[in-house]
Amino acid sequence: AGSVLHNAEVTGYNPEVFEKTHVAAGFEFTMKKAEPDKNGRSGYAIGNPLGGIACVLPADVHLYHAQRTSPVMLPGAMSQMVRVRIKACKKSLVHLPEARTVENEAGSFTVTVEMKDGWVTIERKLTLAGGKVEPEGWPHLRALLLETEDQAGQTLLIK
Repeated sequence: AGSVLHNAEVTGYNPEVFEKTHVAAGFEFTMKKAEPDKNGRSGYAIGNPLGGIACVLPADVHLYHAQRTSPVMLPGAMSQMVRVRIKACKKSLVHLPEARTVENEAGSFTVTVEMKDGWVTIERKLTLAGGKVEPEGWPHLRALLLETEDQAGQTLLIK
């Protein structure tokens, strides 16, 4: 949980599935309010989980390379979903990630945002088709991986 939200302290844990190829768990957490900027806004970034897809990619996968001359060997089809549900009144929310979907031959990346009953739920889902990604398919895989790192899709500002 601390890798998804910096400085989060887990107060409750509910493992739903804990298998070698599939892990699903829920966490209750508390965290200190981030230091406000000069406008009184506190920023929170929803990151990628430690041990998630980014941690099992081959060592030669570098997002700063726009092109590749060798294939990327993915360990198989992979899916990662991070859902964060935070209690926040509508007036205190200054910025939420923008809902969007990117789909291509390498897989898909989706950000959804829902506000209901004083709670905001942000869900980020990355799905990769897996297998051998030839050099000409690298731009598609790279586009999805770059989406997971995009600060605009991670940042939540509260005042």
